[in-house]
Amino acid sequence: MLLGIRQAREYLGCGATLLNQLMATGQLDFVQHTSGGKRWIEKSVLDDFIRAGRKGGWKSEEKQRPQPIATPRNRFRRKTRGAGTIRQRQRRKSDGSISTYYEGQISLGMDSSGRRVRRTVTGFSESEVQAQLDAIDDRPKTSLEAERMTVGGYLTEWLEEVKVNNALNTWRAREAIVRPHIKPHVGGIRLVDFNPDHIRRLLQRLRANGVGTRTLQLVLGTLHTALNAALQLELIHRNPAARVARPKHVKRKVPILTSDQAKTFLAHARETKYYALFILAITMGERQGELFALRWADVNLKAGYVSINSTLTVDVSKKLVRTEPKTPCSIRRVPLTSIAINALRELKPGPPNQFVFRSPEGAPIRKSNFIRRVFHPLLEKAELPRTTFHSLRHVCASLLLEAGVNEKVIQGMLGHASSRLTMDVYTHIAPTALNSAAQAMDQLLRTGSKIGSFGSKVVSLAEKRKSRKAKQDKALKVSGRSRVRTYDPSRVKQKQHVLGSRHNA
Repeated sequence: MLLGIRQAREYLGCGATLLNQLMATGQLDFVQHTSGGKRWIEKSVLDDFIRAGRKGGWKSEEKQRPQPIATPRNRFRRKTRGAGTIRQRQRRKSDGSISTYYEGQISLGMDSSGRRVRRTVTGFSESEVQAQLDAIDDRPKTSLEAERMTVGGYLTEWLEEVKVNNALNTWRAREAIVRPHIKPHVGGIRLVDFNPDHIRRLLQRLRANGVGTRTLQLVLGTLHTALNAALQLELIHRNPAARVARPKHVKRKVPILTSDQAKTFLAHARETKYYALFILAITMGERQGELFALRWADVNLKAGYVSINSTLTVDVSKKLVRTEPKTPCSIRRVPLTSIAINALRELKPGPPNQFVFRSPEGAPIRKSNFIRRVFHPLLEKAELPRTTFHSLRHVCASLLLEAGVNEKVIQGMLGHASSRLTMDVYTHIAPTALNSAAQAMDQLLRTGSKIGSFGSKVVSLAEKRKSRKAKQDKALKVSGRSRVRTYDPSRVKQKQHVLGSRHNA
């Protein structure tokens, strides 16, 4: 009969450390099917080991077996080294009575400063305390810093790493999720005790408080990313967020301007001093931060292109600064249309380091002010649906696709890392394109119609044979014999006979 490690330890009455030492020194034979897999021990091997101990072969048998607390004077019981100790404690109540409970301590090892770290548990019975100590002893070992680290403390350190190694907007988005939605609810839980049920209850609590489904997805995604980093640092041995189902979210549809609506929008934007900015947004698909960070040194009107190499963001002190784009693919050179060149020339180019688009005070444009004071009022004036400035980037991709531009070219203009993102997210099929597809299908399936969706003639096999037969008959009438080669078995046999006779001669 095979016993597991815990069953073997209970059978011998020893701790996990001693049992591992006995197996490592060869005093106990064990079975392990795979490297790093679970180990098993035959019960007969344990019986032989116990009998050998009674004969003097195992001198420490009496010490390893747990002994009950015999008298109040023997309140401290020493167990196997590393397995923890149990004490009987007394507490005097307010009414003068005395209650008895048990306290257990187990050593977790030495910390980085050389001090021993212990974990203390309490219970109403010795067996309850012993079960808690066994659970701590059986748990996968991590560093002592991880044993004492809470979820909130770890997330604070992780955010500092995000701030150093990522873009400022990435840190700001992560911090906006961690600070109000994660730390107040689960920040006090120890990192090694954090499990999927904690995350599931966190999402339930946030949903009950009115948090939206998209924010719930961001909470789970942030925890998944942060705990993956802890897994790589070996602070934990599994990622609990990987076992939690992702909340469902119905994405809100943002209205995208059609080609006619884009023309109407540009006609009304012609009356403002930001006409060139909207022209570049629709014809080139630049991001809002890229447009605001554009300087005259990046514009070449003679060659007809714009170099995009920076973006305008808000730093920690809430000041507008030029930073590098988020990805290397965002650094690109985009050609200018003739409409865009004429609009930029009307702005009267200034010094190379001067921003192309500025606020009325001459300072860089702040996104929130521009949307509230310029963009939304312009949409209302043009009687167009309320949309986002970023949707103009979608308009550019959709118009290019409608014009028949290759998807790789659209990807390069928008600065995407893959064309799949460009096609799946940024391109939108116009209703006119769907109407043309329906007309093509109608022509294909209409009775008596032979024209397919691509203008090629659809001919059946019987019609091909009939056409070929007509050509042969016509050739016979004209010259007396067919000009079309056909297969004649008699001629093939005759030719083989002639070749064979020549070979024999």
